[in-house]
Amino acid sequence: MILALSALEIIIPMFNLATAKILDLNYFATMPWLVMTTATVGVLAGTYPAYLITKTSPIEALRDGARKGTSSAWVRGGMIGIQFSLSVFMLALVLVVYSQNKKVEQNLDLFPTPQIYTLDRVGIDQIEPRHDVLRNEMLRIDGVEKFTYSSQVPFEGFNNGFVASTVLNDISSGFRINQMVADFEFLSTYDIELIAGRTTNLEVSMDTHIRERGAVNVMVNELAAQNFGFASPQDAIGKAFYEDEGRDGITTYTIVGVIEDQNIYGLAEPVYPFVYFTRGDSYRHASLKLSKDATPQTIAAIEATWDRVIPDYPLQSSFLESRFEEQFKLFDLSTKSLATFAIFALFLALIGLFGLAAFMAEQRTKEIGIRKVLGANTLQIIKLLIWQFSKPVLWATPVALILAYFASNEYLQFFAERISMPYAILLGAGIIGVILSWATVASHAYKIARTNPINALHYE
Repeated sequence: MILALSALEIIIPMFNLATAKILDLNYFATMPWLVMTTATVGVLAGTYPAYLITKTSPIEALRDGARKGTSSAWVRGGMIGIQFSLSVFMLALVLVVYSQNKKVEQNLDLFPTPQIYTLDRVGIDQIEPRHDVLRNEMLRIDGVEKFTYSSQVPFEGFNNGFVASTVLNDISSGFRINQMVADFEFLSTYDIELIAGRTTNLEVSMDTHIRERGAVNVMVNELAAQNFGFASPQDAIGKAFYEDEGRDGITTYTIVGVIEDQNIYGLAEPVYPFVYFTRGDSYRHASLKLSKDATPQTIAAIEATWDRVIPDYPLQSSFLESRFEEQFKLFDLSTKSLATFAIFALFLALIGLFGLAAFMAEQRTKEIGIRKVLGANTLQIIKLLIWQFSKPVLWATPVALILAYFASNEYLQFFAERISMPYAILLGAGIIGVILSWATVASHAYKIARTNPINALHYE
């Protein structure tokens, strides 16, 4: 209990730092329960061994080789096997989770993430009239290359859309499409590639959505074009689809461009069909693309410009990279926590295996002495002992890997973009476990095999 509480004092500050939470232990309230639980576990764990000891007769206890039943050997082997199986299972799961997290980190490459600096709350009614002034002033700052307004930014998790159909007044044939309301600089700011058609622009009146007009030119991503049934992105150009139940009545969307698919919400979410169009009253964020050589003075200038243009609202801003890190933090924490438990479980399993090796070697001291007298060398004795202790390990490893396979498959289902089933990783975890077990047993087996047989047989 003391060791556990000491470990908690080390782990909790790390947990608080990783999660930005404040978790503290109230020892005054929890100590009675901890003492009671520890005492209960100790009593229950010691009751059965104490019962067996008191049940054994003195004559049998003093007799050489007292009670070597096969049932006790099965129990010992079973307990070690279960413990070892759990440790290999957790080790395999850690390796799978780590590999998937490395895949998630690749989402940073989807956008120029380190260069994007986002401003929040720009959709407030009192701020909207100052959008043009804010844009112009920000673009004058040395180090600011692009500026764009949008209804959402990557990794935000804000999901807004409607049911779209290529058949007017037939919503049953449609599907839900997510909408990104953004100005004409959004694609260039986020380095999103146009595949077919053209981008929307300010010179074309129909490229700006006016609610009363009921029609607008838009861009869609590849997935949306596929869902509409178009054979290729080029086939979608000039085609229309409809929003039959919008708050503004029927709206006609004409596709003028198709862009590449982007995982806006991060790898824990699937790629959604998206429609992009411009409407000036739906912006919630502004994004600034900074030059690669931007300095802290650039950020200071951005903050000063905001305070000058919008002095009545404090600036809320962050780098896009920090949004990703906030989303990724949970996955990273789960990996570290699972790795800690896996190492601890494997350590306990190896200690148990070492204890079993010591116990069984002591039981076979005379046998080993006789084998050495009859000519067995050290390597043969080591092989004999390793094989005996490998039995629970060898049946436990396949069980652990089968369970790890199903658990890994369930975990990977949380991600739209995921690694393929890592059979090599699972097999590697099993091999690592077996090698560690052999190394643990071999260290003690070598010591026993080097013992002088006279020490084991001098009473005979």
